[in-house]
Parts: sequence; C-alpha cells; structure tokens
Amino acid sequence: MKRLLIIHHSMTDGTRQMAQAALEGAMDESNIAVAGMHAAREAAADDLPNDALVIGLGELTDNARPFAAERRFEQRHPHTAALLPAVAQGYEHTPAAAQAILEFLEANFPVNPHMAQRIKALTANS
Repeated sequence: MKRLLIIHHSMTDGTRQMAQAALEGAMDESNIAVAGMHAAREAAADDLPNDALVIGLGELTDNARPFAAERRFEQRHPHTAALLPAVAQGYEHTPAAAQAILEFLEANFPVNPHMAQRIKALTANS
C-alpha cells in the first residue's frame, strides 16, 4: 500500500480547507494510506511517507493579515498604481478605460498597430 502525507499551514484557514479536501479525496483510493497534519506539529519519523508528500503553505508569519496595507498593489507598485483611476473606471466608462490602457501599453510595450487602431476607432466617440 502506498502512503501519502499531506502537511498544511494556513493563518486564514484556506489552505487547511484545501488540504482537507485533498485528504478526503485520497482516502477514496483503496490502495493509499493517507495522513494529514498541521505544519506546526513536529513530525515523527514514521509520519513521513514512503511514496508521496503534499505540502500546502499559506502565510507563515504569526502576524499575517489577508488585507494588510503592505500587501496591497498600491503599496508595492506606486508608479503603476497611479494609473488605476484611469484604467478601472467602472462599466459606465469602459471606452475611456480602454483608451487609458492602450496609452499605457503603447508607452511601455510594442502594440499591434491594427489592434491599436481598432481600439481607437471603437472608443473614439466616447
């Protein structure tokens, strides 16, 4: 019989839920002995699998906060974040947002001229 150990760690419980689902799915197989454990638990030698190991890690710090300011896009990429008001204007302003996105792309990357021309034509009357 093959052995599978699933180790997980998650401050927000998402990884634990995925590990639990994987554990339950593997238990349906008759030829696999399955064990699961939290990463904080010290593993004994016979906890280690002979055949497979699955590790799921979420945040590893004790102060992990899913909506922490330092994890926000605006904090990590301030130059690009300055474009957000122009490119994320909502459904009512999709043409203007498309124009702003195209301007950003043309300033920073090669853009297919036919696609650029078509976008400009579609958004010209907005």
